[in-house]
This record gives sequence, structure tokens and C-alpha cells, in this order.
Amino acid sequence: MRGALVCLVVLWMLGTGRMWGAWPELGEEPLHFESMYQPLILRKEKDVVVMKTERKGKGWNYSAVYLKDPREIVLAYTKHFFLLPVFKENPERVLLIGLGGGGINALIQAAYPEAVMESVEIDPKVLELAERYMGFKAGPKNQVQVMDGRMALKRSKQRYDWVILDAFRGGDVPVHLKTREFYGEIQAKLSPRGVVASNLIRGNELFAADVATLRASFKQVLFFKVEETGNVVAIAANHEEPRLEELLAKASLDTVNPTVLSYVRVLELAQRRYEPEEKGGMVMTDDFAPAEYLDGKSSK
Repeated sequence: MRGALVCLVVLWMLGTGRMWGAWPELGEEPLHFESMYQPLILRKEKDVVVMKTERKGKGWNYSAVYLKDPREIVLAYTKHFFLLPVFKENPERVLLIGLGGGGINALIQAAYPEAVMESVEIDPKVLELAERYMGFKAGPKNQVQVMDGRMALKRSKQRYDWVILDAFRGGDVPVHLKTREFYGEIQAKLSPRGVVASNLIRGNELFAADVATLRASFKQVLFFKVEETGNVVAIAANHEEPRLEELLAKASLDTVNPTVLSYVRVLELAQRRYEPEEKGGMVMTDDFAPAEYLDGKSSK
């Protein structure tokens, strides 16, 4: 019995990538880990550490951090989150649902050192790997909660100037983070001119449902195509004035934080606005949101 128990402990340590407190070095060969939610893979590509996951027979980049300068945004779609300063500059409090490797946090902290950044990540293994291999460090103004994003939002007593939704799990977003009721909960925690950025993926009927649900939930929604990938980043607000279109038209070197501009070509990204062609998508609710079914149906 004692021998069996020792074997179980050893197997657990191997599964987490840890053996008697030691962590394997990340070199040319990728490291594989298993969490309670998903397989996770860490790969070093020159000076960039990439966190990946596999789902439905496909690999997905979860996050990436340039170790020499973590403020450098690596993944194309995450650069589009930095359109947020066009619509609401100088945030005092930011909520990020979906930490990944913390690749967004470093630039926000550098550009807005007085802002409080709250990140919520459901998978404790993701946080652990971000800290061990991707240089992530939590602190008083870079706070992390390990829990479900919607639950964290419900419990929060704060108001947020920016809310960033990036809670992907191998190409999927938990459906309870895509419904009209969830967006209503976000609205209740937004500051008067607060804005929301959400990462979406084109190419199926789920995207049409995402578009319909966002438009039914917020008073203003703009969409920006990520030309390098199949992603779309939506910027949403629940106030009528100022108009997001007017703020976009006025965007200039003088209206966006200079630190953000030094790392992200915000004004170029601002030109990527487009109108989704998908029409007639269903509005997803807590009672009915067949996300996996819609995800499997091509929009063509």
C-alpha cells in the first residue's frame, strides 16, 4: 500500500512537470504539462516563450512573451486590445479575463503605472507556468485571482475602465462568458465611459452569434479584423456618447499613450475596422447558447 502511494505521488509530480520541487529547464525541446482543464505545452522560440494547448487535433497559441522585453506584444490579435486607449485613455482599473502568460500585463503596467490590473485565470497551472517560465510576477497593481471569470466579476465591487475578454481554451470560449446575461454583468461593473475588448474567431456560425449577441447587449460595438489570423477583436461600450466612431476618427499620436504607441502600431490597427458579413446570428443567452454546435458549422 505504501509503495502504491509513493508511485501515485511520483506520477502526479511527473504530470505537473515537477519532481521533488525541481522544474525542468525549458530548452530546445518543448515541455508538456497536464492541468485539470487542458494539456499545456511550453516552447522556446529564440527569445520568445510560447504557451500552447491542443484541442480537436489542433494546436493553439495560448500566449507568448518576449523574455528580453515583456512589453513587446507577440501575438497579433493581442495587439488589437491596445485599441482600447483610442476609446478610453488613462484607465484607473483594468479587468482581464484569461491571463495566459501575462503577455498583455507588462505593457499595460508600463504605460499606465498608476492603474490597477486585475487578471482572472481559471486554470492554476497556467498561472504557475507563467510565473515559472514566462517572467510573470503578481503584485499590488498586478493582481491575479485563480477562479472562474464570471464568478470573479460577480464578486467584484470595483468599476472598470477596460474589460478584456480573452478566456480561450483551445479555440473555444466557455459559453457562459458569451451570453447576453454575462455582458449585462460586465455593464454593471463598467465605469461611465468604460469599454470592453473581446477576442472572437471568424469562420463559423458561432461568430455570427457572437456578433448578434454583442450588438444586442451593448449600445455601441465596433469590429476590427486581425489580418494575420482568423481573429476579430470587438470593442464595445454601453454609453451613447461619445460615439466610438468619432473617437476612432480623431485617433492620433497626441491622443494615445506614447508608451503604447512605441510598442503597438495603434493607428494602423485602427484602420482595420470592418463590418461582419454574417447576418441573422442567434442571440445567445444563459438558457440557450449551443456554442459547440455553432462552432462546428461553417459560415460559408
